[in-house]
Formats: sequence, structure tokens, C-alpha cells
Amino acid sequence: MTRSKKVYKLFSNTDGKVALVYDFGKLNGRWFYSVKFLCSGYETKVESGNLQKGQFKDYGSPNVYRVGYSFKGAKKKYYKQYKTWSHMLERCYEPKTRYFKYYGGKGVVVCERWLRFSNFLEDIKELPNYEKYISSEKLREYSLDKDILGDGYIYSKESCMFANQKQQINVPGRVKPIYSISPSGEIMKHNSITQACEELGVHNANVYKVLNGSRKHTKGYRFERAN
Repeated sequence: MTRSKKVYKLFSNTDGKVALVYDFGKLNGRWFYSVKFLCSGYETKVESGNLQKGQFKDYGSPNVYRVGYSFKGAKKKYYKQYKTWSHMLERCYEPKTRYFKYYGGKGVVVCERWLRFSNFLEDIKELPNYEKYISSEKLREYSLDKDILGDGYIYSKESCMFANQKQQINVPGRVKPIYSISPSGEIMKHNSITQACEELGVHNANVYKVLNGSRKHTKGYRFERAN
């Protein structure tokens, strides 16, 4: 068999991780290259086209928001759980996201064990309301909550549960006043988001979106958190 010119050469993936190509061969009728990442030692097989484009992952080092360890095929096989996990990491460790200032910016972290998706996947099966979360067909009907059982500053097996919006709104200490600014510029103070919704006839989901910056107003009303 003719040896490829790519063997014993270094290639970088889209994350900038460098790998050495040490062998190649056919698998199910397609040519694959065997690569080994220099830093982590992780080995995998990559198709020629993906090798050239840098489209191959180093699952031996943090590959999700620079802190999380996933594994090959995780997102496709466990899509719902993966999105919950990756969004948790994003809120805590990605300064560019609009939610960071309410989580990572305030010192919220993820426990070391949950930085690995395989551990997170195993542990959440034992959390309260897991069956309701996994079986729900409604988007975000049940979400991962760190405040009801914990102190609000760490995501872990001990401090988390799955909860619906009603359960989360009623958490002691979570009910905080907000200000509304009407289309005419009138400012009103409300003791909670729920109270604002009742008094102004707006939907709580839209109020949250205004507060988090994903929309400018709802029914003409703007909202700000009271410090």
C-alpha cells in the first residue's frame, strides 16, 4: 500500500489544537487518517476532507466553552441533555453571552464533576423531576434549577433539580422588584415580575426577555431590575 504524504505531518483543527497523523487506511470503503493530539494524547480517525478543513475534535481536552469535556456523538445521541449541559456552561463561562452577567459574572460555577458531560448525564437521572424533564415535549417546560435546593452559586448533583417556571418564580429570595417604563415614559415600581404582569397585562416570558436583553420591549413597556 502506498504511504500517504500526509502521514507524519501535523494538522490543526478549528480550535487550534495540533495533531500528528500517524497512519491511514480504508474503513467501510472510505479513507481515514489516524491522528493523535499532541497535548491530550487523544486518538481518533478522520476523513481526508475533514482533516484538511480542521473538522475533527480533541475529546481529550476541554472542547465546550473551554472548560467542558464532551465525547464523540454526544450532542446527536443525547440532544436534550446536551443542550441543558452546554447552556449551563455557556451561562457560567462564556462572557460573550448576554446571560453571563447574571451567572458567571456573579460568581456562579459548575462543579468539577459536571464539567464532564458523561458525569452530568449519569447524575441528572437522580435529580427530582428528571422524568418530567426528559419526557416533556414542550420546550423548556422543565429546566435545571440551582436555587431551590442550593444557594444559587453552584450547579451540582446536590444543589440542583428540574423545575417548572411556577416553582422557580416562588423560590424565596428570587422574587425581586422591577421597574416598568410605559410608552409615555411613566415609571412604576412592581414588587415582582408576577405583579408587573398582572398590573400591566403582559406575559412573564416576554418580561424576562426584556430584562435579559433579548427584546427591547413588550406591548410598549420596557423593564429594568431594581438594585
